[in-house]
Amino acid sequence: MDTKRTLLISLVLLLISGVALPQQIFQTVKGTVTDADSRMPVPGATVVVKDSDPLIGATTDINGKFRMEKVPVGRQTIVISFMGYETVTLTELVVGSGKEIVLDISLKEKVTNLSGVEIKAAADGDDAVNRMVIAGANQINMEQANRYAGGVDDPSRLASAFAGVASGLASNGIVIRGNSAKGLLWRLEDVEITNPNHYADLVVFGAGGLCALSSQMLANSDFYTGAFTAEYSNALSGVFDMRLRSGNSDKREYALGLSSNGIDVSSEGPFRKGRNATYLFNYRFSTLTLLQPILPPEAGTLNYQDLSWKINMPVKKCVWSFWGFAAMDSQNHDAVADSSERELESDALQYSSKSFSGATGLNFRAQLGSNSYLSSVASLSGFGVDLKLSGYNEDNFLHPEHSIQSSNYSISNRTFFNHKFSARHTIRSGFVVSQSTYDINVLQAFSDSGLLVPTVAGNGNATQASVFSQSKISFSDKTEMVAGIHGVYYNFNNEYCIEPRISIRHKTGALSAFSFATGLYSRPEPLNIYLIESSNGEFPNSNLPVTKAFHAVAGYKRILSENLQLKIEPYYQYIYDVPVAYSGSFSMINAEAVYLLSDSLKTGGTGRNIGIDFTLERNLSGQYYFLFTASLFDSRYVDGQGVERNSRFNKHYVVNLLGGYEWKTGRGKNNLLNLNLRLCLMGGDRLEVVDLPASLAMQQVVYNDDKVFENKKPDSQILSFALNYRINKPHHASVWTLQIINVLGEKDYEGYSWDAAAGTVVENADPYLIPAISYKIEW
Repeated sequence: MDTKRTLLISLVLLLISGVALPQQIFQTVKGTVTDADSRMPVPGATVVVKDSDPLIGATTDINGKFRMEKVPVGRQTIVISFMGYETVTLTELVVGSGKEIVLDISLKEKVTNLSGVEIKAAADGDDAVNRMVIAGANQINMEQANRYAGGVDDPSRLASAFAGVASGLASNGIVIRGNSAKGLLWRLEDVEITNPNHYADLVVFGAGGLCALSSQMLANSDFYTGAFTAEYSNALSGVFDMRLRSGNSDKREYALGLSSNGIDVSSEGPFRKGRNATYLFNYRFSTLTLLQPILPPEAGTLNYQDLSWKINMPVKKCVWSFWGFAAMDSQNHDAVADSSERELESDALQYSSKSFSGATGLNFRAQLGSNSYLSSVASLSGFGVDLKLSGYNEDNFLHPEHSIQSSNYSISNRTFFNHKFSARHTIRSGFVVSQSTYDINVLQAFSDSGLLVPTVAGNGNATQASVFSQSKISFSDKTEMVAGIHGVYYNFNNEYCIEPRISIRHKTGALSAFSFATGLYSRPEPLNIYLIESSNGEFPNSNLPVTKAFHAVAGYKRILSENLQLKIEPYYQYIYDVPVAYSGSFSMINAEAVYLLSDSLKTGGTGRNIGIDFTLERNLSGQYYFLFTASLFDSRYVDGQGVERNSRFNKHYVVNLLGGYEWKTGRGKNNLLNLNLRLCLMGGDRLEVVDLPASLAMQQVVYNDDKVFENKKPDSQILSFALNYRINKPHHASVWTLQIINVLGEKDYEGYSWDAAAGTVVENADPYLIPAISYKIEW
């Protein structure tokens, strides 16, 4: 009896302890390890979870694949090493219970077989995903887009935290080192695409409201702020080189998100279990009805939706992938018919716009032996807008003001060959051919009672062809160089450009390095500029040369501790062959929305940007992180009269301070709660100067062109906040997020308008407060 009683008591105590003890939750971490230059798999590489006890690790198989099960959820650090290669350490990796972690890791072969060298991983932003790049690169980690305050799941807004980059509240335009947002090259899956933002190019060319590519879809991607290598074409200010991740090849996974903006649905997995072909897609639908009360009145009613996908199909020694995204947007605003009820100038305006953008492509990569591969992508990219604006005049008659109908489709092929001669030398050469089909019609009324007349009209085709070749040469483990040349031909103006580019990096020790990069670059202006039609039916801008630039960037990086690094980059940029007005201050350097431009232009304008960028970054370790960036710069241009002026984007300074703290919560410490803040201090953009006496006399806003951009908007202090709570359960994870951009309600100044009631000129300013509340479940 005593024995039975003892067993019973022991069983009860065991059951009680099982209930009381917290349950540890695990996840699988898997992936592929390849050679950074040849893309060949690296068998035998060791992959371990740092500081795990007992040690959790795996060794890559003959295909470079590894799999680690029973990895605890939470933040983990993964270390990958192999003899003869530089060790890679991945930090800040979030292991959640809802989805397996799939890693794509590239190792760089050492030139000399000395003692092991450990470097930071590309995921820490130290090296580019594109390993042919050794200077001027920032890597964007998609987990940061969700975590960082001010990111709101938008890679474009996340990029504005980098040194040398500025952005506004009304749009996510990326202004790099004093250049216009329209100078940025957008790439996806190795090929140029149209501006991938919702409401793209409506207010600012090169910008929009929100990126149409969700962070659910994107892998770690590269962002370049200048002096990029020879393989990049059509860029003046920078390059946003995005990559889509591939779906999980072993199991199907899902995510559903609900937010104040709308819904978000995604899924990924194998088409058939046991096969390598995978799919990944994400769909978002948004109606901003819930946010209508805090949006500016002139915003009207906004709706958007987007779909993105990638199908990945490995076949023996080659990989096929079919990918794409499509975005549709609408905006409508009704005018107030009763003039006595109008409070704002926008109350007299009635407009509607519909726009779309998208791209799709078929990629092919074939391994040609152990040291070479061929990559090719055929793509279709396009955008279109249909916008109509009317307004009530002084007689309270609704009259048309302008109509814009524009569409542009581009078919392109980009092919390159990559060969690794040795650990010291890799060469990459290729070509890009693209043909654009365009149809543009812009009509304007030049008086309150006038009819709409065409100012821009054209349809047809434009072809662009470019070739490039570049070599990466490692003189030693400390010194390496990437040198190349890029050539491009534009058939619409029959122009050739030859652009040499070079970058050098030298490590002065285990903890510091110097770099220098320079080159020539070019990019056409928006196509409608070349299609402006004069009153006699001629096209005076059709033979304008493309805008060109010279970049020179020096760099210094110092590792201050295991998780802390300092970067300093002084730079100089000279922009030339800029289209400018025959008289007056106008230059395309300052242009934002240019659909309504109807002037004949000439070449010969120039610009100059000079400055220095600072970055002090601490990776998330020991529960906290911070990022301090500062940019001091001067941006000027010379107009068609030879007068040097401030450029529109001459803010003089941009300072960002980001930081956050993370707690492990829950009974088993399986959950993550992080609080994140960002403070952005920056000078204001330059403004046109109002001629007040002339404005009072004319009863409308009149500008003093001789003093353009002498005044600027007030300096901004933008505080953003983000709170994220990840709850990990055995078979799913849920994420609650609260983000607010511009907590302090800083006003965004948009220029001037005439206040008929007050009989004077007033500044237009709206306090943009952007909240985002969301819930997402992953399983």
